Amino acid sequence: MSGDVRAYYDGNTRAFLRPHRRGAATGTIHRALWAPGVRSRREALHYIHHSILNELEQHSTVPADETLRALDLGCGVGASLAWMASRRRGTFRGLTVSPVQQEIASNTLPVSCLVHAGDATNRSDLATAAGDQPLHAVWMIESFNHIASTDVLLAGISRHLAPGGLLLICDDFLSRPPKTGKENKAVEQFRDGWHMHGLTTAEELRVRGPQHRLTPLPERTTDLSAYIRHRGVIATMVWLTAALGTAFRASSPWWDNIIGGNALNHLGRTGLIQYQLLVFRRS
Repeated sequence: MSGDVRAYYDGNTRAFLRPHRRGAATGTIHRALWAPGVRSRREALHYIHHSILNELEQHSTVPADETLRALDLGCGVGASLAWMASRRRGTFRGLTVSPVQQEIASNTLPVSCLVHAGDATNRSDLATAAGDQPLHAVWMIESFNHIASTDVLLAGISRHLAPGGLLLICDDFLSRPPKTGKENKAVEQFRDGWHMHGLTTAEELRVRGPQHRLTPLPERTTDLSAYIRHRGVIATMVWLTAALGTAFRASSPWWDNIIGGNALNHLGRTGLIQYQLLVFRRS
């Protein structure tokens, strides 16, 4: 994984978790999902965790005499691990590219959760994070697109998943290739700002999966795009700030987040980017 992703999270994580940010107490860095029945920002931030746990409970092949062995690739400060550990008996492990995130996670997570710092495409780092026994589940929440070497990543995941194990990827996917100069500019601003080295369509990822013994389960694909709020006071403030940063060619992890986030907001409104949960089963 490129060092620019590490610098992006090392530079932004503490800002993401500052108390003034709504829902920062959850430790989540991903987006809130305002699905039907969600009543608060805390619930919206944990909605993807509920969705992943639901998939595991319905479709996991964990033997009755075994506890769940799961790995979050791109785990941030471990919010999903802590949430899962409070609801399911198991061993929960995480891998983050950011030493800053690993330090925070190590000081806050329960003993059933373990987070390592390393590169998901590095065979040794992935093996250390995965542990000695085959995994029942691997999930990635808004981290897949940071990976440029998609096939290396999928091969590594397949190597550590037990037969029948699940890979769940929640991220942004192109609904189609951009067609106009304006669309290309917005996609590039998103790619550059949020360091999205592996941005692709969901269909292309589903084609690649079987090459690594990861069978897509199309009936389990969930489009979550409608649950993201793209308008409001915060979106307007981000737009104004991004315009200022673009005009002055501002460059820092903080400005990357603002400019990339504003581009994503536009792409989400137009439908060129879709936020989806994809599920694969290890054959």
